[in-house]
Amino acid sequence: MILIVCGLSSSISYPCDDHNKPDKRMTEKIEHCVEFGQKIRNLRKAKGYSQESFALHANIHRTYMGGIERGERNPTLSTIYHLAEALDVEPWELLKFHD
Repeated sequence: MILIVCGLSSSISYPCDDHNKPDKRMTEKIEHCVEFGQKIRNLRKAKGYSQESFALHANIHRTYMGGIERGERNPTLSTIYHLAEALDVEPWELLKFHD
């Protein structure tokens, strides 16, 4: 039996049927991930953490932390809670992008 899986090991959805056409949902998710990453980076810097020291404090791998801040990762709810706790903010505050 052969099992063929179409997808990447990320929680961002990628279109599998036509690689020449960008999926609108994928673009929207990336934009939100970028906004989230910028928010995390700004709050981390305001607290005086380097990216590596913050990752250690939040119990998140340093390379994954970099991916979050660059908008390359779509963190889980558990990760958002870890980040919020490490930044001493409520989780919902991390998801508020516009005032």
